[in-house]
Amino acid sequence: MIKINLKSSWILNDFFLKTGQEKNQKKKEREVKKLFNNNKSYIFKMLKKITKLDWKRDSLDIWIIGGTFPTSPFPNFLNVNESNNYLLFDIIYLLIHNLLIQNDFYSKLFKDEEYDNTKLEAIVFLLTKKILEGILTKKELIEIIEKTKKEGFNQYIWDEANLLEKNNKYLSFFK
Repeated sequence: MIKINLKSSWILNDFFLKTGQEKNQKKKEREVKKLFNNNKSYIFKMLKKITKLDWKRDSLDIWIIGGTFPTSPFPNFLNVNESNNYLLFDIIYLLIHNLLIQNDFYSKLFKDEEYDNTKLEAIVFLLTKKILEGILTKKELIEIIEKTKKEGFNQYIWDEANLLEKNNKYLSFFK
């Protein structure tokens, strides 16, 4: 299993946080590490079961940030200013992106067609949803999905995800 390093940086926090948020940030960092450690075994078991992919690296650094900068897989930034359920969504999302990158999935997926970021994100969202189904209640999962729909272009991504899921196509990419 890959070692996940949840890291913080005073330089990043200085950049992303407003004065006075530092104390709350440290508390949130401890909560995130505990949340991840409590769900790590299940998350990795499901990643392997669903994708059938192996990790190519021994470790992965995820930088814990606060402020308003969103979670991002390039570089691995995890914004901790969210509820625990939303943090689980973001952690799993980051792990899936990195697993797919390490296995050159993107170039394989778009080998015969034009690169489509919406389709790619839809697959990552669906895989994240599939894993969260075993952690959250149905109500909690719906709340997280509805919240993500309100951010940026995520409504379009979930529309694409619903089409892929309806046509049972998203898991066919991993057979």
